[in-house]
Amino acid sequence: MDLRLNRLYESEKSCSQATANLAAIAEQGELTGVRIRNEFVFRAQPAPGEPSDRRPPRGEHRPPATRLVTSRGTALRCMLIALFEAQARTRPGGQPDNRRPILAVGEDVGWTDLFATDAKAMGNGQVYMTVQDKQSRHLTAALKKLAAEELISLPHAARARNKYENFLLNRESGRRSAGPNSRYRVPRPDEPHFILPAEVFTKGWIHVLEDSELTFLLMLAYFHASNPDGFRVISSVRLLHMGISRDAYGSHELLSRLGLVSVVPAEGRRGDGTVDEYGSGGPAIPHLLTFLPGGLAVGAFAAVTKAIDQWIIATGSGDR
Repeated sequence: MDLRLNRLYESEKSCSQATANLAAIAEQGELTGVRIRNEFVFRAQPAPGEPSDRRPPRGEHRPPATRLVTSRGTALRCMLIALFEAQARTRPGGQPDNRRPILAVGEDVGWTDLFATDAKAMGNGQVYMTVQDKQSRHLTAALKKLAAEELISLPHAARARNKYENFLLNRESGRRSAGPNSRYRVPRPDEPHFILPAEVFTKGWIHVLEDSELTFLLMLAYFHASNPDGFRVISSVRLLHMGISRDAYGSHELLSRLGLVSVVPAEGRRGDGTVDEYGSGGPAIPHLLTFLPGGLAVGAFAAVTKAIDQWIIATGSGDR
């Protein structure tokens, strides 16, 4: 936790600027929420075999959201920001283009300006790499991952350089076994979808939450769409249909501290999710979860750094 807190403080200025850029985009497009098709987070067919929390489903048997999860990567947040940016300027049913440059000059806002970073300029007298260079490298790695998952297409893929310029969004379902993915269109109201509040982007949550926490937040928003008064997520649904491991599910502890989710522990369950007298009869009952989107209205950077600092003091946790 100490390491995470240090990384956050090193990214504070970048986080503030990226959040301001996203807020300006939302204001210009009068965007209050991002519509995301259910298939991005939920597979209609369960993963085959006998996966478990110790052996989670293979990547190809998970929905795109959890296929994009990495420890320090930016592919998941890149996809979410791309959906946000597209919907801020495209009506439902419309097919967005992409004229925003990867690296902008002057007063224009490029894609790298929409992401926070803790990167620092480096040089040894012979090679010098700016923060913008590092941002471009990280974004390129994320776009490479999205292209491999067929979540974006690359009109300039044959180029030796700048092949990721003008990338185009594909449908949230991603890579298909039966053929290529189709171009993205903004979901219409009658399509199965859920809404991720715009505050995830305009208040900076997209920059300060880790991938496991973002997937948990997506899960909350998905179930909240049909169960606003609360829901339980049984382990088979969480694992086989959503590809969320027990460790990622444990993100509810921090999100609860942040006021983003209400957690009512089921009888017999401990705080870490294990069960008293497990195996003595009867199925384990999951926690009752309620998504609290109003909690997203506060500035994310201050909220998360404060929560982590308090957690460190309360638990005595070290560099994790």
